[in-house]
Amino acid sequence: MKFLTVRQSIDPMAVLRQRMHEHLSRLLDSAIESRALDQRWAHQFPLINLFESADAFHVIAEVPGVQAEDLDIDVSEESLVLQCRRPLEPGASEESFRRQERWHGVSRRELNFSKRVKPEEVSADLHAGVLSIRIPKAEPPKRHRVDVQIKTKEPDHD
Repeated sequence: MKFLTVRQSIDPMAVLRQRMHEHLSRLLDSAIESRALDQRWAHQFPLINLFESADAFHVIAEVPGVQAEDLDIDVSEESLVLQCRRPLEPGASEESFRRQERWHGVSRRELNFSKRVKPEEVSADLHAGVLSIRIPKAEPPKRHRVDVQIKTKEPDHD
């Protein structure tokens, strides 16, 4: 009589990923338990995507909980500075938190463009916590060739 032996295959990478996830989760829990997130996290807010089309740069920023009046957008010909103020939840105080993962305060992101832009034509829309900014590209500077005139007579100096 022949018996069929079934062996369960275990993916060692899946086990490693699971253990890493558990350790990271415990580490994060202990780091933020009853404390605010470290200010180093502020540079990651807002999360953005920057992409380029033929005629413009486009910035898409996640700004949940931020109102239009709490956004400052400053654009020059070479860069964009986005500053956000996200207030603390109403009724909450720093001392009352037992866990705090949502960042609050003032955050600033600066982006430099690879091409000159038209600051006066920038537009921004805020919808459902997503800020969309369109930054039109400037025309490349035009060159003008100057022809040198040949004079046969010395100029008069009076």
